[in-house]
Amino acid sequence: DVVFPDQAVAQTSLNYIVKGWLSENSMSIVYGASNVGKSFFCMDMAYHIAANQPWLGNKVRGGAVLYLQTEGGQAFNTRLIALRNKYSDFENVNLAVRAAPINLFNNEDDMAKVRSLIEVIGKKYEPVKVLIVDTISRATQGQLDENSNSDFAKCLKNLRAETGIHVMLVGHSGKDPSKGLRGSSAQKAGTDTEIEITNNEDMGMRTAVTTKQRDMEIGKTISFLLNSEVL
Repeated sequence: DVVFPDQAVAQTSLNYIVKGWLSENSMSIVYGASNVGKSFFCMDMAYHIAANQPWLGNKVRGGAVLYLQTEGGQAFNTRLIALRNKYSDFENVNLAVRAAPINLFNNEDDMAKVRSLIEVIGKKYEPVKVLIVDTISRATQGQLDENSNSDFAKCLKNLRAETGIHVMLVGHSGKDPSKGLRGSSAQKAGTDTEIEITNNEDMGMRTAVTTKQRDMEIGKTISFLLNSEVL
């Protein structure tokens, strides 16, 4: 379809999921050094989206969230319990976590599993609004060369096109943190939002900042502490 000037309609801010941070039908990457708190940041945001509750003072237009924790194991149960205890007044939190290895690079069987989960959650609870893949390297089983200029994560782009969901990927900084997200220029160009997580080790303070926004203001910043006493 084509649009002529007299047919153009201004885009409103109503397409946000988390106002100023995430928008509908787009792709984001949360990145930073190892053990900087990326998963904790993503889980906290996901919990608020799934509960349709404001997140750190930012308005939320929520829905169900499917979180693919690709390393497997039971550690995420502890994190979910911590979130449940911290936000005990939240009701109907439609956050589904799949903690198991998966290959989303070129494995049709695993992609079919994801599509099936999205469909089941949508029918039983509410439509999935956000899919989080933590992490990029684990979800591609080492088959994706992050420094290549090939199309990045075609399967997830296709999934987004089919469903209209927001796809959030969790990645790592390069060897030189000042250069930002590890990977090719094609990978970076394919995302709408980039959020960098850093850690001030002296203060124990983590900071998240939007380093790229295609349709929103860049440079949104929050600082947070990781609290191990919530359990």
